[in-house]
Amino acid sequence: MPDAAGAAGRARAAEQEVRREADSIERRVGFQMLGLGWQMTAEVLAGAFLGWGVDHFFGTAPKGVLVGSLVGIAVAVFSLVRGGLRLYKSVDRADAMRRAARTASDAAARPATQDAGGSSSGSGPGREAQQ
Repeated sequence: MPDAAGAAGRARAAEQEVRREADSIERRVGFQMLGLGWQMTAEVLAGAFLGWGVDHFFGTAPKGVLVGSLVGIAVAVFSLVRGGLRLYKSVDRADAMRRAARTASDAAARPATQDAGGSSSGSGPGREAQQ
C-alpha cells in the first residue's frame, strides 16, 4: 500500500509541475497580447504617417492620410486576427496540458480495484445465462 501512496504523491508533484508550465505559457500569452495591441497601434500610425507623406509629396491634402489610415487599420485587423488565433492555440495547448495532468493525477490517486469476476462491465458467468 505504501507504493500506491508514493505513486499518488509523484503524480501530484508532476501535476503541479505541469500547472506551473501551463501558467508560464498563459503569462507569456498575456504579454504577447499586450504586444499585439502595440503592434496594432503602430500599424495604424504607420499608415497615417505614410499617407501624410504622400499628401506632402503630391499635394493631395486629406486623401493620403485617409487612405493610409484605412490601409493601416486593415493591416492591423488582419494582424490582430492572425495573432489572436496563434495565441488561442497556445492557451488551448496549456489547457490540454492541465487536463492531461489532472487525469493522470486522478488515476494515480484512485486505488486499483477489481471485482471477483475480473471486470465490472457486466460480462461474467451469470451474463451468458441471461442472454
